[in-house]
Amino acid sequence: MLATITAGIIALIISRIGSKLYYDPRPFVTQHVKPLISHPADNGFPSDHALLTSTLSAILYPFSKKWAAAAAALAVLVGIGRVTVHVHSPIDIFGAFAIGLVSAWLGWLVVSKYTARSGGVQKDAPQYKSKEQ
Repeated sequence: MLATITAGIIALIISRIGSKLYYDPRPFVTQHVKPLISHPADNGFPSDHALLTSTLSAILYPFSKKWAAAAAALAVLVGIGRVTVHVHSPIDIFGAFAIGLVSAWLGWLVVSKYTARSGGVQKDAPQYKSKEQ
């Protein structure tokens, strides 16, 4: 749970920094089409929907590869849907996926360092056993 919250906070921070550094107008603005869902004509980078789903799928990976794969497939579908309705371009989706993966990894890294220093073990952390045991 702690790694999920940490990864979410990291993803939010990185996405806000990324949106300040890179501006990508929404496709319905540049292509002069009406989007299938209403949306403000602001910066599209990165996609918040794709960011959330990719971060959650990456966080699931140490717990269950099967559920993580299902969540990743859902994240891809969300990304495709956002592009299809003309509210994001592919770079917004790929950027969100990259931020999500990095944030999940950093979330696990920060929490594992913190729990190792404090001598505690996170209750929901997956327990890995070596093959020799």
